[in-house]
Amino acid sequence: MHLSQRPHRYLFMPQSPNTVEELSECLAGCNSAGRAVVPASGGTHCYIGATLAGEAEPLDLSQLSGGHFYEPADMVASFGASTKLSDLQLALGAENQRLDIDPGHADSTLGGALAIDHFGPRCHGWGTLRDKILGLTYVLADGRIIKVGGRVMKNVAGYDLNKLMVGSLGTLAIMTDVTFRANPKNDAEGAWLFEFDDVNEALDAALKVQGSQLEPLAVVVFDQQAATTIVGSEMVKGAQLFVAAEGVPAFVEHHAASLSELVGTEVARSIDGTALAAIWSEWHHRLHCRDEASIVARFGARTSKCSHLKDLQISNGLVLYPGRGVGFINVDDINSLQALRQKCEFFGGYAIVHWSRDRLDAETVWGRPGADFAVMQRLKQTHDPNGILNPGRFYGGI
Repeated sequence: MHLSQRPHRYLFMPQSPNTVEELSECLAGCNSAGRAVVPASGGTHCYIGATLAGEAEPLDLSQLSGGHFYEPADMVASFGASTKLSDLQLALGAENQRLDIDPGHADSTLGGALAIDHFGPRCHGWGTLRDKILGLTYVLADGRIIKVGGRVMKNVAGYDLNKLMVGSLGTLAIMTDVTFRANPKNDAEGAWLFEFDDVNEALDAALKVQGSQLEPLAVVVFDQQAATTIVGSEMVKGAQLFVAAEGVPAFVEHHAASLSELVGTEVARSIDGTALAAIWSEWHHRLHCRDEASIVARFGARTSKCSHLKDLQISNGLVLYPGRGVGFINVDDINSLQALRQKCEFFGGYAIVHWSRDRLDAETVWGRPGADFAVMQRLKQTHDPNGILNPGRFYGGI
């Protein structure tokens, strides 16, 4: 099953507003009538989060796309939230610029990526999408249109309400316009694989890379199963370290020349050009490394405590981003998920369901709500008091 395949329960025929004003009227009407809605555009991230708490009306946002302004000299742009990332990158690419984000799917939209707080392997060098957002326009459940931020960072004062929307899975409001910083494209990129006996050794090598003077784009640790599936490695040993760099050719070559001495082993494989581009494009789909695994779990802890998670059982489709303190692992059942969650929480971390073959309730997906849930409930009550936006999908069933 493809990671994007998991249906919602729909009751009504979809509505498809063409403008922000039409969306405002639509939401106000649904809110007054107490009708729940499921906002979606590309539909590529519907597998994220818990199953809906009840029947809901699909709200098609695909018409709220396209560019609003783009100032290449300032590297600032604003696009409709329903713009496909592929179309957005094509527009920026005409000026040799881009939005630094790993697309999870060819049809991923800008708003969808923000709603799930999407990140990929290149987050080590790029940061995450939330770091690049300057301003948002969104519509509350009662139809009010809210604009926050602006075109420059100095416009943001006090609480940064942009970040409140990022990762909220469309449960607080519906984003319609996104203003962000673009970045110049780089001239060259390359990646290198190093083999180690086990995940512990690979993680130790990764920490050496992170503590060095190098500035890699990606630093990822794989177990054997994940390396075979995601980067097509034919491994002899139990784990691999994947390091990538981009920039001017001399910068990339410096990484290639320095890494072997730094990590203490020779390069097992070098990757560049179309082969590397193919790995980036398929990365997220291949996180489901084992067909028999019913769940792909995302887990993490503070970066300083990431090393405590390294003794997770290997050969399970394990992917670690040590610089972010985040990883993914394929697990066979709910009991395995709960065991992972208990271990992560012991070290102050978390474990959630990134993808599941089956529909799961909120507590199974997110874990039992903690002390922070009271704050989230108040935010939900403030933004969507009738609970019509994606009911039940987020943490604690909000």
